Amino acid sequence: MRKLGKVVFTVCLFLFFSQLIVQDYRRMSQASHPFASYFVMGPNQVFAKARTMTLNGLLPKSFNYLLAFAEKKEDFDAARFQEYFEYYRKVAEYMPQRADAYAMLGYCYYHMNRPVEAIVAFQKAADLNPQFSGFHYNLGVIYYKLGGYGQAIESLKKMTGLNPVADVAYIQSSREIYGPFLTGRANSRDYLVEEIRERYQEGRVLLVQCHLRLQQGRPKPGADDKVSLRIF
Repeated sequence: MRKLGKVVFTVCLFLFFSQLIVQDYRRMSQASHPFASYFVMGPNQVFAKARTMTLNGLLPKSFNYLLAFAEKKEDFDAARFQEYFEYYRKVAEYMPQRADAYAMLGYCYYHMNRPVEAIVAFQKAADLNPQFSGFHYNLGVIYYKLGGYGQAIESLKKMTGLNPVADVAYIQSSREIYGPFLTGRANSRDYLVEEIRERYQEGRVLLVQCHLRLQQGRPKPGADDKVSLRIF
């Protein structure tokens, strides 16, 4: 009987302290203690929450400068571009299935004078969503700027065979990445239609220029060349 009593006492004591530990973890979780959250919420939830907090911390206060820069209304500002770069880099790292995040990362890479990394990022975007013509257009522009006319032709040919209507739908579905660039526009669809129409037109002209430069053996274009990347 004494042994049985000791066993019962030990079990009760264990249950009592276990309950205290669980209650303590819950209290710590409510106080946003990261280690307590790990045990109460589970590792996947904790990592997701931590990543969300990181992205929210890196989220630029405004995307107006980047859009103004793309529209040639602002000059290059290294500090501002670094801010956008850090944000898009983390989005691409945490959400590697997002082609739009890789595209914006490539946009930042290129304007930070890192064209090789820009090509890698845009190619990743094109691999993830080969139906969006903007990725192929920007790849074509970068190759053209570097004098890689054959590679530019390959990218631009892919662009010209795609559906502009699908481009509009994809941009509108990208609320987190492309959405901020459309905020405040009374008729964003008309704006997108015009932007994409211009991009297709520029892409066809650039395709002809690449063929001519390739045939004539001309060097890469100078800094005064007006062709530029597009956000969409």
